[in-house]
Amino acid sequence: MKKILLLIIFTLGITLYSLETDITNKSGNIITVTSTTELTDQQQNLVLRTYEMLTSWEELVIEEIKFIYEEDKLSVLLSISSLIYQSTELSKYMPSGIQFYYETFYEYDFRMFKDSLFMRLKGQYFSKENLFEEIYKAAEDPILYVQVHDPSYLIRQIDGLREVNNQQNKAIDDLINMNNELKENLTKSTAESIKTLTQNTTDSINNITAAIIALDNRNFWGKLADFNKDVVPLIIEIKTDNPQITVKEVVKQLKNNGVTTTSKTVEAVFILYF
Repeated sequence: MKKILLLIIFTLGITLYSLETDITNKSGNIITVTSTTELTDQQQNLVLRTYEMLTSWEELVIEEIKFIYEEDKLSVLLSISSLIYQSTELSKYMPSGIQFYYETFYEYDFRMFKDSLFMRLKGQYFSKENLFEEIYKAAEDPILYVQVHDPSYLIRQIDGLREVNNQQNKAIDDLINMNNELKENLTKSTAESIKTLTQNTTDSINNITAAIIALDNRNFWGKLADFNKDVVPLIIEIKTDNPQITVKEVVKQLKNNGVTTTSKTVEAVFILYF
């Protein structure tokens, strides 16, 4: 095992010393691991197991593997040239490769890109079949995958639905207020219309009644006699108070009250109203 001390200088002027450790597996392959501290035997064994696992996948062609240990967390970055699953080449949707992590268990966290849509695949690693199936589903229907797996997308959708719901509630409130205003205006308009119509109808009836009574008061030569329309409601009132009263008695009662009318007029009112 070979250990090399590296000096890494960042653009911000911060200096960090890292270790680079070469590990050789049974097949003679050299695995280089970059770490912030010297690797323990247990950590080196984990690197070897992870390397053997990943390079054993027949569906996957790996260009490069990078192992990085940050304290107790192992990061593994795979640059791949091919991944064929379900007879589909999937590597073209992963330009940045596949990223694994191990702290207490294996996790994956990387990006895919298809149909102008970025997808984040993140979760616990259980098996290569499970992982490849996730990648395949994301490539087959990226929109559906994002909708189901991306929490930020779901949050945006929920916020969008809330906004739509608020707009709909506001529109409903506006319609209710508009309806109430229309009902109020319609009620006022209807009441005024009914009042006007009633008055017009009453005036028309009174005019027709007056015309009939006037015609009934023509003299022998057909000339219309003078007729006071104001006498009609008086006759109606007297007759209503005393249904048994006669025409002559009405004429006499009106005369006693200073109102002169004819028997024909009283009789005409009786016929028209009673």
